[in-house]
Amino acid sequence: SSIASQQEPLVAFVAVHAVQQNGAYAVSLRKREAIVTELRQRFPAATGQRHRFFYFEDYESLAQQLAESGWIQQEQCESIWRAAKRDRSANLMALARSCDLRGLRLAISTLSETISEGDEVEQMEFRDAGCLLPDVVAVHLRMAVPPAGTTAVVIQLLRARARSSRGAELRYPPDSGKAD
Repeated sequence: SSIASQQEPLVAFVAVHAVQQNGAYAVSLRKREAIVTELRQRFPAATGQRHRFFYFEDYESLAQQLAESGWIQQEQCESIWRAAKRDRSANLMALARSCDLRGLRLAISTLSETISEGDEVEQMEFRDAGCLLPDVVAVHLRMAVPPAGTTAVVIQLLRARARSSRGAELRYPPDSGKAD
């Protein structure tokens, strides 16, 4: 047994992220498993302690491995899964800016389940997108399905009003709503 293996470990654990190149992992799954097995044999955990070497593809898999080996609780693992799901969710502000009503509603609904766990930026964007939702709703036209055989739908703009973020206003027709 070497001196290094008899001393207190320098680090709690080592986690290596599997890298992809051109859609394939640079190190195959079989090779990654062999590396972890070899490192765990060369530097075994002391009796009653946890594995210290991990190879992971994404944060969900790392969280699962850490939970299985006792480094984190299952509740913490699930919190990491939810955070990763939030990170992969649609960009709320991009949906609001593009007036994607369906996408924005779906994203807000999905995120509302875990946003209390989100970081400050996630929570701020969630609030800002929620504030913009009424404006996104207002710019959409809701129509019933036309009767069978309909070949065209003509929409005539009767009145419109828009305001810029600086307060400038555009009205159609230009004199509409001055008495508002």
